[in-house]
Amino acid sequence: MLAPASLPSAFAARRSRFSQRFPGPALFVSGLARPRNFAGNRYPFRAESHFLYFVGRAIEGAALFIGHGRATLFAPQPTGPRFVEYLALPSLAGTSRDG
Repeated sequence: MLAPASLPSAFAARRSRFSQRFPGPALFVSGLARPRNFAGNRYPFRAESHFLYFVGRAIEGAALFIGHGRATLFAPQPTGPRFVEYLALPSLAGTSRDG
C-alpha cells in the first residue's frame, strides 16, 4: 500500500526551512533513468531522495535551485501520452554562469 501523498504546502515548508538554515545556494537534481539488471522492473526511474524530499514528485532530468530566498524548479517540457496539464517551468536552456 502506498503512503498518502503529502500536501504541496509541506514541500514548500521544507524548502523554506532549508533556505533559513543554509545561507548559500543549493542545487538538487532528480537524476536520469539508469539501466537495470532486471528487465521487468516496473519503475524505470526513481528520483534522488533529496530531490523527492523537497519537490515531492519524480521528474526525470529536473533540477531544483534553492537560493536568494527563492526556489526554482527547472524541468524538461513534458511529452507523450501521459501529458495532461503541466505548469510552464523555466528551462535550463539559455542559462549561463556569467548571468
